[in-house]
Amino acid sequence: MIDYRKNLHDAAPGMALVEISALALLTDPQGNLLLVRDKDDVYWHLLGGWLGPDETIRECLQRSVLKNCSILLESCSLLKVFSGSDLNYFSEDSAHVSPVYMLFFPKRIRGSLRTKPQDGSEIRFFAPWNIPMDRVFPPMRRVIRYFIDNYSSMPIAQSADWDRYPEIVD
Repeated sequence: MIDYRKNLHDAAPGMALVEISALALLTDPQGNLLLVRDKDDVYWHLLGGWLGPDETIRECLQRSVLKNCSILLESCSLLKVFSGSDLNYFSEDSAHVSPVYMLFFPKRIRGSLRTKPQDGSEIRFFAPWNIPMDRVFPPMRRVIRYFIDNYSSMPIAQSADWDRYPEIVD
């Protein structure tokens, strides 16, 4: 996936590129939010990844979450789509990126959380009041603010509570 993204950025220098990402809103039983930080990155991110060619949004979400923390998302519900010029940024290779973030809440998961990924990245749960917003990837701050504003003060949802929401469709 990284090679595809890099090749796309190299092929279209100076052009604004729309990149679609599937993000997972994973919380522990206390309502703490799971964030990840690559070993060479100063910023925390939500779990997720960029949509690749010939990949469904479900496959993208499952692939990226499984790779980062060994959790298989069996089904998810789409919570919200984020886009707009306030999310635009320049990537590490100077590409002008206009992201579209699709935020999902897992309904059914399988596996055991691996908190020390083999690639050296860091995974950590943050209480909503303790999320280091100044160290969150700037385009994702609006997404995390949405979580804080809408979900952090609610009672923790049980899996049965999410059965009324439709699953994503391939």
